[in-house]
Amino acid sequence: YELDALREKGIELETATATSAAAASATAARAREHEKRSAAMFQQTEELMKFQFMSMSLSYFSSLNMLKQMREINSDTTSAAIASSADAASAAAAAAAAANIPAIKHLKLGADDVMDAALKKQQLELDAARNAEEQAKQSKAEPFPKEVRLWSVTDVCRWLDTLSLQQYTKAFKEASVDGEFLLELREEDLAQVLGMEHKLHVRKVILARDKLRPLSEQEKMMKVAVVREEDAQKDRAGTGVPDLETVFSQARNSRLRRLEDSLNADFPVDSQDDKGNTLLLIGAQNCNRKLMELVLARGSNINHQNAHGNSALHFVMAYDTDGTLGEFLIQKGANDTLANVDGLTPYDGIGAG
Repeated sequence: YELDALREKGIELETATATSAAAASATAARAREHEKRSAAMFQQTEELMKFQFMSMSLSYFSSLNMLKQMREINSDTTSAAIASSADAASAAAAAAAAANIPAIKHLKLGADDVMDAALKKQQLELDAARNAEEQAKQSKAEPFPKEVRLWSVTDVCRWLDTLSLQQYTKAFKEASVDGEFLLELREEDLAQVLGMEHKLHVRKVILARDKLRPLSEQEKMMKVAVVREEDAQKDRAGTGVPDLETVFSQARNSRLRRLEDSLNADFPVDSQDDKGNTLLLIGAQNCNRKLMELVLARGSNINHQNAHGNSALHFVMAYDTDGTLGEFLIQKGANDTLANVDGLTPYDGIGAG
């Protein structure tokens, strides 16, 4: 019995020994495999570092070479610099292929490709400039409707072309800005809604639009007076004293330089219109101190009364809210006790006349 037990223990011991030996062999095999993988990884890492160093060196010296060549003015040296950059990139690709790095091995860059891209970009910019110039010429050649309020959206866009602001035509079309709407646009509408970021562009549109606005009734009357005055100047051509209507129009419209020329042409400073008003009284009625100073310096009668008996002091006391013109006339010798036909002094008013 004891002999059988010893045999069994011997068999178990042999089995355990064989198992341990097999495990040790497997462990050794795995260790050798890991060692091979580590060696391969170290080799690939070393090759990658070599390639990176080569690439950095090539890029550095290539960049220096390009900067040196780009300093030349003529296009030949500039093209050579681009070609040099392309050759450097090709050299980097060759170095990558020599280092057996698959991700960079297939990189290709030619000088012809770089030149073609640059030429295409310049051609597109040139075509865009020519197109914009042609559109501006067409816009100027085609007449606009006389009334801005009758302009269509297309007319407004053509008008932008004439201002060299064609980059905003798309926004104006999307907003359906016609002539009537154009007259109502505010500066914040142009900047915040229509995308005019440049303040001078906004200013340019506002100024150009204001020139297109129809004249108000007062502006029309002033324009007629100016035209009539200029016509009178042409007819007179320095051959006599200007007529009363022209000179009084100069005074009412505060055209002091023309008025001074008329006085220099011997126009009587105290000439009266059909209501007895002189140039001084017209200046007082409009609270125009410069006009009053001008005619007083020419000897105008400061206490002249018109057909209703009102003097210059009557008018400035009635119309000048600051009260400075009344003080000015009194200092110049105006009589504040003069009464008009209603018995009113300058302190009482001008009456119904």
